[in-house]
Amino acid sequence: MHNISGIPYIDNEGPTSLIDMIEPVGPDCLNIDLKQKEKGKLSIDEIFTKGKRKKWNEDAADEARCDFIDNRHGIFFIKNFLYHSIWRKSVMGPTLKEIKAIPEMQEKFADNVAKLIRSSIGSNLDPKQFAIITAPKRRHKEHNFASLTAAKISEKLGIPFFEDVCFYNSKQRVNAVFSVAESLPPQKNLIVFDDIVTTGSTLNSIYNLFAPMGYNLSFFVGIKNS
Repeated sequence: MHNISGIPYIDNEGPTSLIDMIEPVGPDCLNIDLKQKEKGKLSIDEIFTKGKRKKWNEDAADEARCDFIDNRHGIFFIKNFLYHSIWRKSVMGPTLKEIKAIPEMQEKFADNVAKLIRSSIGSNLDPKQFAIITAPKRRHKEHNFASLTAAKISEKLGIPFFEDVCFYNSKQRVNAVFSVAESLPPQKNLIVFDDIVTTGSTLNSIYNLFAPMGYNLSFFVGIKNS
């Protein structure tokens, strides 16, 4: 266990490293019947059909993809803080949009992120001291992937989840400006979860919003899209 700037993290080396604890989905990739996907009838087994790969194509070149192969826990800097990620973007594999369409993927993300949090911060977190929040929603959908996953993480860790503690002042994606809700978590140690990070501007905005209020923040991401 090491500590940089007061933020605990773990190595990728050694027999007890986090990567030894995480089981990837496997070497299978996407083979989706879009009509079935729209009906919500696909499972993880159906998405990751053995021996089938969704080919990379120019039309979807800008979409975030992850094949969950060669999973590596990474620790990355954004200005004044660190964030942890489990997976990296890939050339082939399902897009983030397709991943989010499968409810079972919420459990996949939650299991792995909860393991990472336990290894990084501790296995027994005091619910009076720790809480989890997520990035603000751009569109308030009933089935918001990041929020639903964060709720599952909170159950696994036994700490409260506070939804919608901050929100966008505008629709801009880069250097977004947030405002805080009237009711904020009483816990001063906040675990911030986001399903994907590209530029890191959203995480940085959350840091700039909550750190001056005396909160200690730890950032955890499912997929690093850069």
